[in-house]
Formats: sequence, structure tokens, C-alpha cells
Amino acid sequence: MEYTCLDIECDPAALELIFALLSSAPFEAFEEEETGGKAFILSELWDDAARQTVADAQNLVPFTFSARIVADENWNAIWEAGFQPIRMGDFCGIRASFHDPMPGVRHELVIDPKMAFGTGHHETTSMMVEAMEEIDFKGKRVFDFGCGTGVLAILARKLGAEEVLAIDYDPASTENTIENVQLNKVEPVEVLEGTLDVVPHQLFAVILANINRNVLMDTLPDLKTLLEPGGLLLLSGILIRDQPLLLERAAETGLIFESAQTKGDWCMLRFRG
Repeated sequence: MEYTCLDIECDPAALELIFALLSSAPFEAFEEEETGGKAFILSELWDDAARQTVADAQNLVPFTFSARIVADENWNAIWEAGFQPIRMGDFCGIRASFHDPMPGVRHELVIDPKMAFGTGHHETTSMMVEAMEEIDFKGKRVFDFGCGTGVLAILARKLGAEEVLAIDYDPASTENTIENVQLNKVEPVEVLEGTLDVVPHQLFAVILANINRNVLMDTLPDLKTLLEPGGLLLLSGILIRDQPLLLERAAETGLIFESAQTKGDWCMLRFRG
């Protein structure tokens, strides 16, 4: 398969934010460098929509890039080199299968991220993980919308959720989630590929949605209909500057705003149905 590599030049402090913004397009791997980074995408997917995603990201964060065709890469070597274990106090630790076990954490997640996004390192995911410590999942039905590597779905099961549904539009993400569910021995977790159209008609006590602003703005009314009365909805993947837009949209759907948490340039919003 032929890949296109974007060689990105930017302030190194902004690279993580750039990668997060680009993750809404079908980039399959990211690599950090001293003066910037690289983003890889199948050449057949380097289309007008992907180019627009990059342009939109440039409007938010200054960076330049050049695109070139590259030979098939050793993807495992790329993500292994960039993935280090992470821990949230004594609550949760996230590592890959090639790392040593993490002592002193109540819940250890083994995540082999391959080409999917969402290992817990980015602020949008780490805020969700930290918030989950205070939520009672026991015996509840949980929906992970935009599951990425399956971190949130797996943790929900470890915290006692009785039923967990995880979906993602990206086949690489759904495949990776299934692998990680098996790796952590937390079956059953139902994993589906697609949009909200594939979700069975049922209500959820907790919905975890870590995606991006545009998807959340479009799907909030549907998420509200999937939420039990009084159920909990956590939204992440939102830049702080976009928080007012999400709050206004949520109010229109009848969701009750409870609180906001921020980390870096990002925020997480908590609502009740």
C-alpha cells in the first residue's frame, strides 16, 4: 500500500495538539521529531476532505508541512517508539504489552494502540479516565462513542459496568478495540463499526464521547435520546474556545450542564439527561 507522509514543522510544544486535530482525518500513524513530526495517511485517502482537516488545523495552530509519498512503513516500530506507560495516581495505569507491569495502581489497562488514536496520553482521554474514578459503573449499561483503542470501554468494564457498547467509524479502531478487549480479558464488550445509526435502540446510564467538536455538535440530540433519564454524559475532544458552542447546543437538546474540567487547551463537559 502506498502512503503519504506529511512532514510537519511547528513549535514542538504544539505538536500534540496538532496530532489531535489531525486525528479526525484517517491518518494512521504519527511520529514525533525534534522540530516537528510526521503524519501518515493512505495516499488514496489524501483527498480534499483530509486536506481541509489539515487546513482547519492550521487555522487553529500555526504549522507548515510538505507531503511526500513513502514506502510501506514498519508501523509497530513507530508506535512502540512513541508509546510510554502513563498512570493517573493510584487509580489507573495504561501500558503496552511490551512494557513491564505497573505496580501500585488499582486498575491496569494493557493497550496496544497500533494505528488507532487514544492511549490515555492526550488530555482529552486522560480527563475522561480521571473522571471515571468518581463514577459508579456497577451494573450499568455504558456506551463508548468514538472508542479509538477501547481505553474507556475497557476501564468501564473493569469498574463494574454490566454491559458496554463501543463504536467507531474507523475500522482500524474497532479492530484494535476488539484486540485490546481480549488482551485485558474484559469480555463481553460489544464493538461495532459505524456511526450512531448502528447503535441498537436502548438506553444507557453512562455515555462517554471523546471525539471532536463537529461530531459532538451534530450528534448531541441523538446522544440525548440514548441517555437514560438522569443518566450521565461526558464529552471530550473539545477545545476550550469551543466550550460555549457545546454548552449552547446541549441546552437546546435539554441536557443539564453539571461541570467542566480543563487540561491544556482542552475541556471535558459533564451533563445529566
